[in-house]
Amino acid sequence: MRKLVLAGGLAALTPEMEEEAKRAIEATSGEPWHAAAVAALEREEAGEYETQEDTARLWNEMLPVYFSTWDERYRPLVEADRLPPEPLRAFNGSAFDLRPDLGRIDAETLVVTGRDDFICGPAAAAPFVESIPRAELVLIDDAGHFMFLEQPDAFRDAVEGFLSR
Repeated sequence: MRKLVLAGGLAALTPEMEEEAKRAIEATSGEPWHAAAVAALEREEAGEYETQEDTARLWNEMLPVYFSTWDERYRPLVEADRLPPEPLRAFNGSAFDLRPDLGRIDAETLVVTGRDDFICGPAAAAPFVESIPRAELVLIDDAGHFMFLEQPDAFRDAVEGFLSR
């Protein structure tokens, strides 16, 4: 039996996903890191990065918004000194839409995402579940994009449970 796990995926930038992202970012407005993270997101969207070091600085400033509850103990696990800017430019520069192809996936599929993931949360997961014939959704509570760091037991249980059936 073929199985597929999609963790924190994005098939298209939909209006629902963009609204969810705005709500999730706004929900963190009281956090001490919020202003710097939002400014970094704006610089990223404006393409204000050239070098690997620029891209890494943006990433490191944005990190907290990728978590449901930011904790500095995560920083050593996800920060970077250098990141190539080309993949980020390609992502930001193309209006991709994979939804028309999702129905071709014939594997039993687990779609797992953090309930508080601002970029690949429940609204981003919906097209996968709606279009892949044998897909099921697991939302990890109290988790953002890095659900496997914030809620490792819940993430592991979801994936192991799915793969062992």
